[in-house]
Amino acid sequence: MSADIDTLLLQYSAGTLDAPMSILVASYLTLEPEARKKLDFADNLNASFIDSEDPVGMSEDSVHSLMDMLDNDTIVELVAEEPEPVDEIVSCSDIDLPLPLRRALSSDVDDLKWSFSYPGVKSSKIKAAESSSDIRLLRIQPGKSAPRHAHEGIEATLVLRGAFIDGGEIYSRGDLAIADGKVEHRPKAVGDEVCLCLAVTSGSLKFKDRFGRVLKDFIS
Repeated sequence: MSADIDTLLLQYSAGTLDAPMSILVASYLTLEPEARKKLDFADNLNASFIDSEDPVGMSEDSVHSLMDMLDNDTIVELVAEEPEPVDEIVSCSDIDLPLPLRRALSSDVDDLKWSFSYPGVKSSKIKAAESSSDIRLLRIQPGKSAPRHAHEGIEATLVLRGAFIDGGEIYSRGDLAIADGKVEHRPKAVGDEVCLCLAVTSGSLKFKDRFGRVLKDFIS
């Protein structure tokens, strides 16, 4: 999987992302207007690829099945079906969180089950369709950080509340940070507010200092 935001948007538009990354990208699009403009471009680009493909003929059986559906008004009934009310499919009422994430959460953020990750950092795993990726919320206390680490896969982190600094750049609400195997970093929460992030990782972390390696053995 690419570690480039524009490529992620192309993959999201094409429907090729797994469930965890789809939740993260959909949440990012909710918070970032400029990303929605890029998604429009991605949609148009993917549509041009489809238009450039040679048409494929339908079998006679497929044509007959389609005509039967039209005769029975099946398609009309499917289109006319009322959508499920939003209030019945959203279990989280933290209205500052993006809707795609709220739909994926089992309860409000404060009521989720939080586990120790590092000193000053807690995480809550989110249930998603089976995938090799991991999706979870992170709560980072002001001034706290993860041990220095790299990645076997990629790590995409969307800031929902507060801010963190990584590699000299500050990421705040709506910002998406992506790290791959070439990046070695130690993100640190800044400001007075607890930093709440949505993170998707593929592959395990590779700790680069002694503290991180000891901590990994402790929490494994």
